[in-house]
Amino acid sequence: MIVGELAVIRLLNPSGRLGYKRMIPKNAVELLQLMVSYDTVNRSASDVDCPEQKLGEKLAGIAIAMGFDVEFLPTKQEYADNVLVKYKVGEGLPWVWFDSHMDTVSVKGMTVDPFAGEIKDGKMYGRGTCDTKGTGACMLWAMHKLKESGVKKNNIALLFSVDEEEKMIGIKKFAREQYTNQGIEPVGFIVGEPTLCKPIVTHNGMMRFKLITKGIAAHSSDPTRGKSAISAMMKLIGEIEGMYIPRLDRKHELNGNAQMSINTVQGGQSANIIPDYCEAQIDRRVVPGEKTDDIAADFEKFVDEAAKRLGEIEYELVVQSSSPPMDVAIKKRLLKGIDSARKMMGFEEERIGAPFATHGGYLSETGCAVVVIGPGNIAQAHTKDEFIDLEQIECGIRLYRGIMEADFVE
Repeated sequence: MIVGELAVIRLLNPSGRLGYKRMIPKNAVELLQLMVSYDTVNRSASDVDCPEQKLGEKLAGIAIAMGFDVEFLPTKQEYADNVLVKYKVGEGLPWVWFDSHMDTVSVKGMTVDPFAGEIKDGKMYGRGTCDTKGTGACMLWAMHKLKESGVKKNNIALLFSVDEEEKMIGIKKFAREQYTNQGIEPVGFIVGEPTLCKPIVTHNGMMRFKLITKGIAAHSSDPTRGKSAISAMMKLIGEIEGMYIPRLDRKHELNGNAQMSINTVQGGQSANIIPDYCEAQIDRRVVPGEKTDDIAADFEKFVDEAAKRLGEIEYELVVQSSSPPMDVAIKKRLLKGIDSARKMMGFEEERIGAPFATHGGYLSETGCAVVVIGPGNIAQAHTKDEFIDLEQIECGIRLYRGIMEADFVE
């Protein structure tokens, strides 16, 4: 499927690739600035359909200009397409797959221009510089330099995916349907996230609950006629924070403890109305070995018992979204290539875990080896002045190109 800007390029140049080179940025820094200039705030935060589509089309045009094959992979109505870039150099050679998501979190409250990609004191500032347009820019640029070098050791595929920051619609669709349709069994997947170029071999999963309490609206001049949903929520939160969260004792050697936190509360219509509705967003971090169905059942049982104990509070509990953890699995062949690339950069062999969730959870469900690794520091992700060190961009290019050139033949 060819859409938008890419369609215009095709019409201007229907005979082939002549003239596409003008679309290629001068370097990876310029490519990242271009990517940052596109507002791709996640659909849930922006209330804008398909926020990544225009960036995906731009990247497709650049990839074609570089000489790669491009395919748009539809995900879901109102969501943008995944964009798959392929560089096939030979039959029978190993495939190595890369993934980087195009969406970002909200820009609300940022103290720097979120879309300028301003460079200052050896850093590039803007939303997505760190999480995780930086990894995508490094991956595509590494492919570009690999093709220019003429080295043909592995076939490479790069997925620019959508909706990572909320429901992971893009990678879920890819891992469960689109990957199988490709008919390719890769050495493994490299998921781009800011890890300071250290390999994450396991990480926690995530569940998001919505807890709703209901009351009876009444004029605030006589509160006895109503029933406050906010007061009910406060009581349930007290029980959850005081009794449920402290008993979460599952631990993982590399990823840390299971966690739960209550992160948004909304309720009420006006200062003179007893509120009849309140909702809270609750985040639960899932360590490898835990089952999301078991977690949901256990939490609902606790909330139900607490609601009855506190005086028959009317409530609803909904699992809004979840993503599986990524466990340590057989990744020897993939890690061999990563270790080789890192060794050439002067790094020691290393294996780390992470408390956060990534696309690695869904990709590991394909049965393939998955490692999360990329430039940038997770400490800068989602911050009001998000940035990536320019040195990390260079590090990311060297890392990914080293993996692309690694010896995976068994």
